[in-house]
Amino acid sequence: MSTGLYDKQTECALVLLTAIAGESILLLGPPGIGKSLIARRAKAVFKNAKSFEYLMSRFSTPDEIFGPVSIRKMKDEDKYERSIDGYMPTADVVFLDEIWKAGPAIQNSLLTAINEKIYRNGEKDIHLPMKVLIGASNELPDSDAGLEALWDRFIVRMVCEGISRRDDFENMILDDQVNTNLSIKRSVSEKEYHQWQSEIIKVNVPQNILDSINSIREALKAVTIQHTDEDGETEDESCFVYVSDRRWKKIIRLLRTSALMQGRNTVVHSDLLLLKYCLWQEIEHIEPVNKIIIRSIFTESTLALLNLKKEINDYLRNLKENQAYSKILKQEPDDKKKIYDRFYYHVLDHGIGNTYIAIADFANVPLKTSVRHGLGEHGIIYEGKNGDKRYFIRLYDPINRSSSFPEGWRLTNLMRDNDGIYLDGVKYKIETISDNEEQAAPFSKLQPPKDYYHEIEEICAQIKYIQDGLASNLFYNPEDKKHISDFVEKLNKEIAITRVSISKTLSDDI
Repeated sequence: MSTGLYDKQTECALVLLTAIAGESILLLGPPGIGKSLIARRAKAVFKNAKSFEYLMSRFSTPDEIFGPVSIRKMKDEDKYERSIDGYMPTADVVFLDEIWKAGPAIQNSLLTAINEKIYRNGEKDIHLPMKVLIGASNELPDSDAGLEALWDRFIVRMVCEGISRRDDFENMILDDQVNTNLSIKRSVSEKEYHQWQSEIIKVNVPQNILDSINSIREALKAVTIQHTDEDGETEDESCFVYVSDRRWKKIIRLLRTSALMQGRNTVVHSDLLLLKYCLWQEIEHIEPVNKIIIRSIFTESTLALLNLKKEINDYLRNLKENQAYSKILKQEPDDKKKIYDRFYYHVLDHGIGNTYIAIADFANVPLKTSVRHGLGEHGIIYEGKNGDKRYFIRLYDPINRSSSFPEGWRLTNLMRDNDGIYLDGVKYKIETISDNEEQAAPFSKLQPPKDYYHEIEEICAQIKYIQDGLASNLFYNPEDKKHISDFVEKLNKEIAITRVSISKTLSDDI
């Protein structure tokens, strides 16, 4: 289909996809870049297909699109019907250029024709053979022109540009072949087309794809757009990108068609690339929406990496706690005091009986016999954050304290002896273990719960698998390659940092 067309492979692929899905596509771009030529090529794809092409203007009438009123029918049968042969209602491929210039009468008929594939001709509802309607324009519809419904009917919206690569440009201007007509050896028959329609609805959409779509849908509620003012300063603005429920349903059909066209019976993440052509409403939405889509494609890998980093951090924290626990036991070798949560002694008979002091702090509280004038050491008592009504005693440096304490905190004076702690001169004993009770033993060297190196290699393999799937996708283009490469580069940096964390983790020894 793209033979002899330069730098238009993606446009051709999208038109073909939209036609097989039975949907509509808008090509947005300046004149002279091949929009009408692509539409004519679409006709050649389907065996014995009829096409209809028209350049709209504000003076266009329904007669020019749907056919003139039949004088014979009106005269002989007193019926208001159009002679539709050769017009849009009998065409397989329809191309309407400058579509926003159509008047209300044409627009209203197009809404039903695009969505239900039905045209009301007099008293009859005609089921249209139309496989695809290709609209074209060099501008978006005006926001106050009442074209929102027609705009929403175009499931695929592609911004078309001139030839970007130098070699393609030179080949095009030197090519003396006429590329209007094309003979395709392998065209699609009506039987095949209708068979594909029944196969499309059988393509599986797995839960992970639905999860990604839901995350995209949620992200569209707050899309960040950058604006540059006259002074060159950039500022972020958050906006809501509306996508109708009807549109989402048709997008699923498009994804299923994409999978079927590429020999799969299941939608995969690479198919989500198509959403960049389906979700934007304004030109400024395109780039931020594309970033959301790419992020969703790699969601599983990103989450796996985040979870691995959390597991490594948790393991490192346990290592540090283990080190601290061992150090505490060396500082306070009394094996009779009962240890709670590895780091605390229980202070008996204080408050509601649920007060604890850190073992390290207890070891550093001065003995009563060594304190001059009974001043002791500064401390604080505060309630824990877990909602279990536990209170904690800690040493406190008044020099570094803030101007005010959090609510519920209070100062106290600390001293101790071998079996208790003095709070403002009042002694409270530390709970000890009974004769038949065993003290919690220090932890031996911790072992990683899993092979972190293997986990990180699995994530790398998953990312490469997704990249390879994207690169082989029919709708993957150089622009996608750049955006995806940029995103994967950020992921790889995080992976490199995680590798360092893994090396550090496995080199720690307790």
